[in-house]
Amino acid sequence: MTTTPSRRTSSTPTREVVTYQVLVAGHLDDHWSDWLGAHALTHNDDSTTTLTLMAVDQTQLHGVLAGVRDLGVDLLELHRVGNAPTAPTASTAVTAPTS
Repeated sequence: MTTTPSRRTSSTPTREVVTYQVLVAGHLDDHWSDWLGAHALTHNDDSTTTLTLMAVDQTQLHGVLAGVRDLGVDLLELHRVGNAPTAPTASTAVTAPTS
C-alpha cells in the first residue's frame, strides 16, 4: 500500500517577497527582462542597467544572478530595497570591487 504524505497548510510559514535592484554594466536589451525574471529593466544614463525584481527566497535571487553571469555582463551592485524582515526601510548594498 502506498501512502501519500499529508500537507500541513495551517502551520506552513509564509514567505515574504523581497524586492531587489541589480545594477549591471551596459544596456541590456529589453527582452532579457523576462528571461532574467525581472519586473522592470531600466537603462541608466551612465551606460548601466538596473533590474528590479521580487524574490521569495535566496534560491530565486541566485537564479537571477546566475542568469546575469551567463549573459557575461559585469554585476556592479545588488540592493535589497524592500520588505526586509528586520528593517522594512533599510537598504543593504553589495558593491563589486573595482579593478
